[in-house]
Amino acid sequence: MAHKGEGGLRLLEKDYSKYRRYGKPVIEVNDVTQKDLMRLQKIAFLLFYLRPKQIFYNVFKRAGLKAGFINALAFVKSMLSKND
Repeated sequence: MAHKGEGGLRLLEKDYSKYRRYGKPVIEVNDVTQKDLMRLQKIAFLLFYLRPKQIFYNVFKRAGLKAGFINALAFVKSMLSKND
């Protein structure tokens, strides 16, 4: 559908090597631009990963305190990057 421009989808990149789960989107949806999609993705990550239950699990149960701290710093750094 995006390739044909149907359903409000607009394909911006035909090179499949640029397709990623996270980062710069390869499509635009209706009036939502790439920049808007990236901003919404960051908001969703923050809302999910900054829940107290998720923080407790990631820091104390899953990774341990040291690894949890390192992961938290990497997460903050990724949220602050512009992802050109």
